[in-house]
Amino acid sequence: MALSYIHFGEGNTLVFLHGYLENKFLWKDIILALKNNHSYCIDLPGCGESQIQENQTIDSMAAAVKQTLDEVKIQHAVMIGHSMGGYVALSFAEQFPEYLKGLILLHSHPFADSDEKKQSRMQEIELVRQGKKSLLVQNFLPKLYAPHYKDEQAFENSRIMAETTCPQGMIACLKAMSERKDRSHLLHILPFPVLWIYGKHDQLFHYEMAEQFKTKNQQLIKILLNNAGHMGMFEAKDEVIKAIKHFLKICY
Repeated sequence: MALSYIHFGEGNTLVFLHGYLENKFLWKDIILALKNNHSYCIDLPGCGESQIQENQTIDSMAAAVKQTLDEVKIQHAVMIGHSMGGYVALSFAEQFPEYLKGLILLHSHPFADSDEKKQSRMQEIELVRQGKKSLLVQNFLPKLYAPHYKDEQAFENSRIMAETTCPQGMIACLKAMSERKDRSHLLHILPFPVLWIYGKHDQLFHYEMAEQFKTKNQQLIKILLNNAGHMGMFEAKDEVIKAIKHFLKICY
């Protein structure tokens, strides 16, 4: 299944994968800042303008990304995944490592859901099935940003993306995330550079889990955003763009 995407710029290829309740337009400011690269921003299955997959999993979502890259004849790229997009990017890296020159985990991580997190996702699925999507969105969005961050336009952009995600797509993504496997072993063995960016004020992923992750892999680079929550592409945009540009010099 080919996926909906937008592309912009010329140069080395970047592939952007958005998170849960987001879509390809999440990246518009970032790709403008990286216009000397050829950026592809993809709607993952069940999100934006891409169809839901039957029995959707993180692995099947990664396979759909691979099919899309094949259709546009991309053979090598640096892949950037935000949150859920990072889970898909890690699955892609495991299944199709020959495609990647580098991988960026942006407010994402390689760990499986805890039992508590799985239960929380199941509760969210039940809310959506009960027709309470708006309540779920209302409760979820404040968790995306650091408590001190006050950019109303960023909040509105997140709200619009969330509200335009169809209920069936939300359920498919929640189920896929809850069932994904732990891929922390990949950070020890991937044959290309990996950049792991995370926020000190992230309410969805505790930054100390990244800080405490130890590896002898010298190709893993970690960056802590001291003033960001889960949305560093907005909360610390200049810092994130600078980190990506520096990383691309390593990869290419």
